This record gives sequence, C-alpha cells and structure tokens, in this order.
Amino acid sequence: MRVKSVQTLYAYYSDNDKSIKQAEVELFHSIDKTYELYHLMLLLVKDVSDFARMRNEKNRSKHFPSEEELNPNTRLAENRVVKVLEVNEPFNKYLSQVKVSWSNHPELIRDVYKIIIESSVYEEFIATKDNFEEDQKFWIKVFKKLVPNIEIIADTLEEMSIYWNDDLELVLGMVQKTIRGFGPEDISEKAIMPLFKDEDDIDFVKKLFRTAILQGESFKKTIGDVAANWDVERFAFIDIIIMQTAVSELVCFPHIPVKVTLNEYIDIAKIYSTEKSGNFVNGVLDKVADRLTADGTLKKTGRGLME
Repeated sequence: MRVKSVQTLYAYYSDNDKSIKQAEVELFHSIDKTYELYHLMLLLVKDVSDFARMRNEKNRSKHFPSEEELNPNTRLAENRVVKVLEVNEPFNKYLSQVKVSWSNHPELIRDVYKIIIESSVYEEFIATKDNFEEDQKFWIKVFKKLVPNIEIIADTLEEMSIYWNDDLELVLGMVQKTIRGFGPEDISEKAIMPLFKDEDDIDFVKKLFRTAILQGESFKKTIGDVAANWDVERFAFIDIIIMQTAVSELVCFPHIPVKVTLNEYIDIAKIYSTEKSGNFVNGVLDKVADRLTADGTLKKTGRGLME
C-alpha cells in the first residue's frame, strides 16, 4: 500500500489535470492490479509444474523411450507447493472470478520450465531430500534468483498490463513471503495474502494518500528546512514524493513506530530511486522526525514507541 501510494502520488503530480478523487480511484485500481499480478505469479508455480508433468507423460508414451524418459525425476512435476495451491479455495476462487491466467502464453510456460531445469537452482534442488521444506525452498529460490532475470516474463507482463511495469519486484517479494508461510497441509485462507486485511487497511491507504496531497506543500517545506545542506530543487523528484508520503505517515499514524515508517520508505527509495537514495532519504527523514517530535506534531517517543 505504501508503494502504490508513492507511485500514484508521483503520477498525480505528473498530470496537472487529475483531481484528488480521480487519483484516489486510480490508486485503488492500481492496488487491484497488483493483487492480480500476485495471483498470476503464484499461478506460475502450478502451470510450470503441470507442464513438467505433461512433458514426463509425453516422453513415457514414446515408441522407444529412453531409461531416463521412462523414469524421469518428478520433483518438479509433483512439487508439494503446487498441492497447497491446488486445494486453496481463496486462490482458486480469485482466479475463477478475475479470469487471470497464462493460457494465452504457452510459450512463456515452456521457456520458464526450460530455464528452471537448466539452472543450478534446479540441479541443487534435485540433490536435496524429497520433502515439503525443500520443495518450498526451491520455489522461493526460483522467484528470488531466476524469475527477475527472465526476459520473456517482463516482456509479457508489459504487454498484458501497463500497471505491471514497475510491480514485478514488489510482487516477487510477496510471492516468496507467501510460499515461505505455507505448511504441508495448509488449506487455510491465511495461506494467501488478502487484498486488504481489514477496513483499517483501506482507511490507512486513503488517509496516507490524501494527507500526502493536501498537506504536501507543508511537508515539502519541512523536508527543505531540515535538509539545509542540500538544494531541495535538485532532489530527485521521486525522492521528494517518497519523503512526502513518509511524513504523511509519521504525522497521521501515531500507532506506527517511527523506525517502522522510516525503514519502509528507505526500502522504497532503494528500489524506486537512485543507488544513493536510501541513505539520503534515511538522513533527511530522521531529521524530519526529530523536528516533528520537537514541535509536538509527532506524538511518539523513544524512536518508535507511543506515548
């Protein structure tokens, strides 16, 4: 939600004709699309495993199959992570309702399968014990080490939706976290991340975004005041947006520890801005938090504890 708020705020300032209400509608639509991509990337697990199973069956049915074709390694085809997804009702219900799939891109599934089985990740995997934990670790490594570098995935996602151009890294982190949280017999709703945990989440993103706009000039002035050693006009535009959103969170949500807020936006800066932005944003926001605490705007103590 923080990332989508930053992205939408950036778009809002880039389009002088857009109203706050229009931007807010765009924000929630963008969150919906990210959630769609999250399911699509999880579906990659099932589709690649299905492809592996189909390929094994096809090879076995040859007139003169080799010994390897008759007795293939089934660790990918019968992966236990797939079993969790196959029986997860929220996951499958969402796919059915939203109609998101890779069905129009069979070449992608084929290419991803080939890249996986030719990788060191797969070679190491088939040498491990055949259990749920190793199956789990395997798919986490696939999404961490392989998927980010597979060009056909990035190219296809760009064709499928303009909303996914900058979301892949974010979603891959969500997918890894989801798989890491799976249990061997996990069929609970909690196995899949919800779009929003509750109404408080919806209220959070609305208030965060609106306050960042409505009090934006005040926040930017505070940022400029504490950044005496930097020329604010020369800041990267995205850095200003990130810090503006962070200050909105500091001011509006006293129950969120300062350290949590700062860490979240420092991470966002590292991903979406320049190489040095993380340290820069960290330094400025730390001073902003001190300033807001000193003037009584920030009702927190102990760098993160509520009063």
